[in-house]
Amino acid sequence: MRAQSCYDSVVQQNEPSGGPYLTGVFFCEKILREADGILSFIRIMDKVTVAGPAESIQPTVIPLNLVIMGKSGMHRGSGQITLTPTTPSGEKMPPIAMAVVFEGDNDRGFAAIGTIGFPIKEAGAYWFEIALDGAPLTYTAIRIVYMRTSLGPHPQQPLG
Repeated sequence: MRAQSCYDSVVQQNEPSGGPYLTGVFFCEKILREADGILSFIRIMDKVTVAGPAESIQPTVIPLNLVIMGKSGMHRGSGQITLTPTTPSGEKMPPIAMAVVFEGDNDRGFAAIGTIGFPIKEAGAYWFEIALDGAPLTYTAIRIVYMRTSLGPHPQQPLG
């Protein structure tokens, strides 16, 4: 009699019946797409430091690389992912739209990846509602920290 291995039996599929499912939502410094199609995300971040000479942060636009990845599940067809940022003081900003396509097997992945010029006017946590075709999926945030730079050399204090 031969010993039975795990490869001798049929594995039942245990796939979820819904979808899509998020596998990652984050900001990073750099996105690489290798020759074989594999993606690399360099320096994942949840905080950006903005420096300037003014007493408080001045309105500016910062580049952000945004990554939203997931699995299709039973969801098929094209859709629109919308990111709606909210400022630290609670003001809703204009939404940012990204097109996605859900295709193939249930475990087939999707990625909405892009660089956005993100306007900031205050320091603090900017929250993003992430929705698919208007239905909220999740939230993520990035914190903006303001660091005042010196206006010039400080006069030397006499010793003693």
